[in-house]
Amino acid sequence: MVTPIRRRPLAARKRILVASSDRATATFLHVILEQANHVITAIDDVLDAVISIEHGQYDMIVLDVSNTQTNGFAACAQLRLLSHLPILLINASRDIDLLIYGFKMGADDYMIKPIDSRELVARVNALLRRGDPQAWSGEILIQDLWIDLTERRVKVGEREVRLSPIEFNLLAFMASRPGYIFSRHDLFHSVWRAKYVESSNMVDVCIRRLREKLEQNPNQPSYVLTVRGVGYCVRGDEVDGLTAMQASDEPNGRS
Repeated sequence: MVTPIRRRPLAARKRILVASSDRATATFLHVILEQANHVITAIDDVLDAVISIEHGQYDMIVLDVSNTQTNGFAACAQLRLLSHLPILLINASRDIDLLIYGFKMGADDYMIKPIDSRELVARVNALLRRGDPQAWSGEILIQDLWIDLTERRVKVGEREVRLSPIEFNLLAFMASRPGYIFSRHDLFHSVWRAKYVESSNMVDVCIRRLREKLEQNPNQPSYVLTVRGVGYCVRGDEVDGLTAMQASDEPNGRS
């Protein structure tokens, strides 16, 4: 069981990648989101968004697919494979089939032109809050694992678990979406707020430390699981469409 998460307003400026081939739309998005205290990087080719995500550090992506729907939806699908970052799709078409297709390709939200500036800011901020561990408050309960996001406390049953700040952020981030499988790239970007380096083992080391503190038997974890060839997750009723039993319990399994 997971309790609802209440969140505090965002404090730090967030980095948003805006991709639009329409100059008027790009300017509108840039101005409105910058006025909302976000840092904007604008590009005019949606396919370049994939390259930008691989080489830059962002908190969210806004894709305008109005003039290039085929490439736009393809880019959305590629971005979803590379990262869990929130994706807001913008389209001029009111076709419900296209809207549904956009969600299937990995969009988290969808807006149809003309865009209201207040609604845009509200939707962007809502999407950003979902992926920001520092903005969380409330509690999460998964089996007998209890996480107090406000006081930054963790218990397993009646046992208080002391975690470092980065260990807590990692656990809280994954536990906010139990069963969702995060890649190392996802975790490194969202928790460490840095560009992922393939040779880095920081995520693996932090996962191992979490297991040593949380699990009765770290070699057979009950909470923080490895899904071979994919990544890590906090156990939910289902693991991204797989039953929990299909998740690897090997703490050093490749992902």
